[in-house]
Amino acid sequence: MTRNPGDTPTAVVIDPGLLAHEILTPEDRGVCTAWRNGLVIPAFSKFTLDHALKLLCDMGLRLDAIEIWALWMTRRDRTIFVPAAASGSTLLQEYEHTILQAHAAGMVTDRPADLAGKLSPGIPVLTPDDLTRILAKTQGLF
Repeated sequence: MTRNPGDTPTAVVIDPGLLAHEILTPEDRGVCTAWRNGLVIPAFSKFTLDHALKLLCDMGLRLDAIEIWALWMTRRDRTIFVPAAASGSTLLQEYEHTILQAHAAGMVTDRPADLAGKLSPGIPVLTPDDLTRILAKTQGLF
């Protein structure tokens, strides 16, 4: 799947666990592939970016690979970077803030049950398959 010229990528917040899984699992990279092909544009705040990079570090990704991902995650043409929420925010509040500030379609995760009832009403929790269906509609891919 690649984006047609003129199509706007779909803004999303990617669960760092899903991001780490896709980075470390070559055969299962649907969301990262959609990002690379310009179909989605992930949103980060400094707080959520730090959280994602720390998780990659904790999972044993080599420092040079983490540096490459840090550069990719901060490219202004490949990501949306929003100001952090108010100090003292919880991790979930920070993710909600990022979703709302970026006008994102929702939080993409491979563990939706972990977020059930934890995010505010109206904050969509999407699986990678849900994201594929959204892209099919918005990008006219299928």
